[in-house]
Amino acid sequence: MNKSISAVIPVYNSEKTIKEVVHRTLSTISKLSRDTEIILIDDGSTDNSWKELESLSKNNSVICIKLLKNYGQHCANMCGFNNSTKDLVVTLDDDLQNPPEEITKLYSALSADVDIVYGEYEEKKHNILRKMGSFIVNKLNKKIFNVRNDVSLSNFRLIRRRVIDNLVLEDSEKPYIPGLLLKYAGNIKCVKVQHSERSLGRSNYNIRKLMS
Repeated sequence: MNKSISAVIPVYNSEKTIKEVVHRTLSTISKLSRDTEIILIDDGSTDNSWKELESLSKNNSVICIKLLKNYGQHCANMCGFNNSTKDLVVTLDDDLQNPPEEITKLYSALSADVDIVYGEYEEKKHNILRKMGSFIVNKLNKKIFNVRNDVSLSNFRLIRRRVIDNLVLEDSEKPYIPGLLLKYAGNIKCVKVQHSERSLGRSNYNIRKLMS
């Protein structure tokens, strides 16, 4: 299998980590495919993230998009999906908690009958609030979308083009990406991956965001 790969990475106040995220992601996906791109979406950062992105955009494989304000991770991902062009799309965070090298495991687990491969964290390194929020959301998703109990959902996932093409046709001001993916995906697979501690700063998630 030699599929082209897009990496979609929402960026919010990650001036100190995004350069390493991009370099490691490029290094990883370039070993898997000769046709790659990274799409960075600045979701209204208030630090110097955009300056870092402008520097990274000198690489022809890196596309940078600046949103007018902070719309949230789901809208940023949707923007990335709309601008992606490759056979496969991988989504990952901007804080190095998803080690880019783990993309190889997602890619290796993909077979012809699988639409999405989710990274299932061997041990989550989120704080207790984030863990509680993720647990509740996962339970609701499985109930609403009739997802198998052995499927673990996460933001670290590899998605086929056919799913992305259907998803971007949705007309919503506030898209819910996990739900839309489950709506359009057929067979889903999970693979164990590493989850790292935040190298710098604190999570951008708070109680209000998690409840929303």
